Amino acid sequence: MSKLNGKVALVTGGSSGIGRAVAAGLAGEGARIMIAARNAYELKQASDQMCSAGAEVWGLATDVADKNQVEQLIDKTIARFSRIDVLVNAAGVQGPIGPLWKVDPAQWRRALDVNL
Repeated sequence: MSKLNGKVALVTGGSSGIGRAVAAGLAGEGARIMIAARNAYELKQASDQMCSAGAEVWGLATDVADKNQVEQLIDKTIARFSRIDVLVNAAGVQGPIGPLWKVDPAQWRRALDVNL
């Protein structure tokens, strides 16, 4: 029996990088997974790959900087799995690089909204 059998994990940033690796690891331990990311195509690829390995994985295109989309993600995860036992916030973007007076403040705001 795996350590996480019957548990439900919600992973943001689950279509690539650290989020995808964490989601796959949790799935490998028996958790049922909801992954979220902005790119629907990459999200489908990630969920299909984990499902083909025998995991129960669902994906939902979500922009974590949008409060309404996050609320929908939570609602749909609970509707699908009845609960959330594990939450991994792996969504993130890099903010603008350069002298403060040369970067767009809106880019900084976007990075803060996504990362926090």
